Amino acid sequence: ERHHDGSPKNFPSRGGTFETDFAKIFDVGARHAVPLQERHPIMSITVVGTVALDTVETPFGKIKEGLGGSATHFSAAASFYTNINLVAVVGDDFPREHIEFLKSRKVDLQGLEIVKGGKSFRWEGKYDYDLNNAQTLATHLNVIEKFQPKVPASYKNPHILFLANID
Repeated sequence: ERHHDGSPKNFPSRGGTFETDFAKIFDVGARHAVPLQERHPIMSITVVGTVALDTVETPFGKIKEGLGGSATHFSAAASFYTNINLVAVVGDDFPREHIEFLKSRKVDLQGLEIVKGGKSFRWEGKYDYDLNNAQTLATHLNVIEKFQPKVPASYKNPHILFLANID
């Protein structure tokens, strides 16, 4: 059974209750009365999104099952500037080298769920010379299809909550 946007019914959809649920989980409304500097001496960002294996072809080359996903790209970039707490899911087929890369960027992985016996989310796409437009060739949701974010207690009061693309 699917939502109007094609996502599985048990998976949050755009315009659904996803944002509302996260506002409750993170108690977003309750902390705005206290100035930011008094709440946390160091800024942190909690990101919820995809960590994936991407197969990408361009006119300049092809990579098979490279590190991808919206939360991955956000975390890698933002980790240059602040502390990142990642909430995502992968299967136990996810390469250890990719986890080590995220650790090397000092991304906190307490919120990365590894599903035993599960297959990681995979995306396959192609770019022509106009690298602004991707053509999706295949999407395999796998463990993402039943993803119910498990947010560690230490992540529940971030300075910023970034909801990366999950659909």
